[in-house]
Amino acid sequence: MNERGKGRPERVLRWGVIGLSVTQPESVAAVNNLLSQYAEHLRGRLGVPCRSEVPARNFIAILFEGSTDTLGALSGKLGKIPGVEVKSLLFKEGTSQWVEP
Repeated sequence: MNERGKGRPERVLRWGVIGLSVTQPESVAAVNNLLSQYAEHLRGRLGVPCRSEVPARNFIAILFEGSTDTLGALSGKLGKIPGVEVKSLLFKEGTSQWVEP
């Protein structure tokens, strides 16, 4: 039983960062569409276009808050988009939060 006394397990939400490198301009729409599906977990986003590189590359850094399963699902889906390379990390400390199933 958790501290709320309802017998439901408590989940730990974790903070993390997802880094993206996008080399195919036609993949940008798919990336943005997928990120919008996970908007409730995204706490910040920074995009840096590097057009002087060959091929041109866009870098995106995303501050994420959610479960490890959700981070893995989002990272995996992003990594399947052509021309997208993904790296993610989770910070050691999490915050205990009640998450309704």
